[in-house]
Amino acid sequence: MILPKNGRVIIIDDEPAQAVPLISALSKFNIATTYFDARKETLPLKRFNDVRVVFLDINLVGGAQPDWHSEKAILINNITSIIEPQTPYILFVWSVNESDHFEDLVKLFDADLNSYKPIVPLIKMDKNEMFNQNIGDDGIVEWTLNYSIEETIQLIKQKINEGVSTIDSFEALLKWENIVSASTTDITNEIVFLANREGNLNEELKKIYYKLAESMWGNTVKGKGVIEIITQSLSVFNKMFLDNLDNNLRTKLTIDYLTNVVEPEDFSYDTICLLNSKLILTNSEKGIHIPGNIYKIKDETGVVKSIINELKDRSSFYPDFCEKAGVKLSEAITPSGNLISKLKSDFNVYFTGKIEEIISKSVYIGLEITPICDYTQGKRIYPRILPGLIIDDAYYKYFKTKTESCTITPPLHINGTKQRLLFEFRYLNTHEAEKFLNEESIFRLREQMITEIQSKLAGNINRPGVIFLQ
Repeated sequence: MILPKNGRVIIIDDEPAQAVPLISALSKFNIATTYFDARKETLPLKRFNDVRVVFLDINLVGGAQPDWHSEKAILINNITSIIEPQTPYILFVWSVNESDHFEDLVKLFDADLNSYKPIVPLIKMDKNEMFNQNIGDDGIVEWTLNYSIEETIQLIKQKINEGVSTIDSFEALLKWENIVSASTTDITNEIVFLANREGNLNEELKKIYYKLAESMWGNTVKGKGVIEIITQSLSVFNKMFLDNLDNNLRTKLTIDYLTNVVEPEDFSYDTICLLNSKLILTNSEKGIHIPGNIYKIKDETGVVKSIINELKDRSSFYPDFCEKAGVKLSEAITPSGNLISKLKSDFNVYFTGKIEEIISKSVYIGLEITPICDYTQGKRIYPRILPGLIIDDAYYKYFKTKTESCTITPPLHINGTKQRLLFEFRYLNTHEAEKFLNEESIFRLREQMITEIQSKLAGNINRPGVIFLQ
């Protein structure tokens, strides 16, 4: 069944008897659910941001004939109290009277609940297919199943799969989340099994935490606090988890509905920048100094100007200059690739102004690339800082991009604008640790990007050159 596990399925129904068959059906397939009876006093203290599927009864006022005005207020209160805005989820209208107010509910999500809107159109799931509604002489409503519990489970399974398959691309994410959950379970089970062999689970787990932290910190682990030791040991668990996750993705992932993934004919450049930001950048942690931190640095010696002047590609300014001057590029360039003489003076004025513009809009930064062992072992005396710039993406074309002395990231979204990070290896330096003790990083590079830059830097430093005679 294509559904998330670990409680990321929510059922909102004021009639527990009607919810039980659905809960039973999902439980049959190891799908955990969280149930709410729509009463204000039972709503959660904190909203969910990991909900993926919601089963919602439109009529939340008991057995009474639904009145939209009263239903609307209850629905809004439940949805806004249970789900975080902008959470991607699928909504099944799990109701007896869904035909009465289904369109009203659709309009409600387009208006008042727009920021809580499901990622696909609402999916009908009529309870009348499964229940008989019997009203006694005393007016009490009694619900009975139309089918056996096994047949009801299969019918619910069929309806759910039909609904989820309407957004087949979401299948991969749902199953990935399930595999992530399974991978963390694998690691937890393995560690507990290992600790339990000695007979005292509690004490052995503590020993494992300490030894894993020691594997990162060495002897400096002595005297560390509980939070520091646990954090460091769990970071080792992360590495074990990632290996396990990769293996599970290769061996356990199945795709049932997603059949068509092809090269897109167009792909938004803005989306590329946003994705790159997710892949390359991560939020900085206040007060934490670790490799990958990027700091703003006060440019006291004119480093920004020096870096830009050294990496600028003068000929790359020709096209924009010619466009501004109203001259065809082909007529302005000599066979040797230089500007014709009568344009040189005007170009120099344009070029100087453009360089000053780039300098004024660039931000001087420093990337900390101190080895991780210096942090874990308390040897961060002189942090290694790789100077660089945040430059506007529009200026990227003006720089030499094939030189071995620098590296430039793909386009990123930084503070709502398209930017790139440029790092110049020839300006690598060290500082006393105190210089950055009170500095807060503006963001941090992810580990793979740090490793890539460190690798390029190592190649730049170790390059022997070639000695020969001609």
